[in-house]
Amino acid sequence: MSKDIPLYRVRQIGLQFAVVNRANERVSPFFRRKDDAEDICQKRIEKVGTGLRHCLSCRAEFQSDGVHHRMCSHCRSRGAASVTPVSVVLNSGAQI
Repeated sequence: MSKDIPLYRVRQIGLQFAVVNRANERVSPFFRRKDDAEDICQKRIEKVGTGLRHCLSCRAEFQSDGVHHRMCSHCRSRGAASVTPVSVVLNSGAQI
């Protein structure tokens, strides 16, 4: 995701307001007042554990977007590229 897009922001949806993440997914209840949504948005931003972390795969230090971001971009891209479909062979020899 682009670093230009904030982790969380307030978005008006119809006549109400909600907090959405970078993927534009709603992560809060709806609020009638924009101020209430902005308070929740600010609390979410403060709660996110951004900062330097060590990659779970290669142990290299990298800038993390939050608690969900535990692998460096190199290891994440390498992991995605190495995923291939695998057939599961049962004892009977049948393939699923």
